[in-house]
Amino acid sequence: MPETAALVDELRAQFGVEFINGAIAAGQRLKREHAQKVQTIGQSAADAWLARQTAAQGCFSATEAGHAIGVMPGKSGR
Repeated sequence: MPETAALVDELRAQFGVEFINGAIAAGQRLKREHAQKVQTIGQSAADAWLARQTAAQGCFSATEAGHAIGVMPGKSGR
């Protein structure tokens, strides 16, 4: 994900390493929670749960060349 890595480096320079790393961690955490909910309550209910989530301090999600990191709150998990 070279283009995403370059973007993340720019964001870290602009907003600070701590903030951007926290946003990436929040996106990854939501992705894991969503995947767990898919297994326990099903895709539709998990997607509805994700759509109700908010990111209090920022959340990062990116997809490049078929690889994805994180997930955005308020969006479908698919």
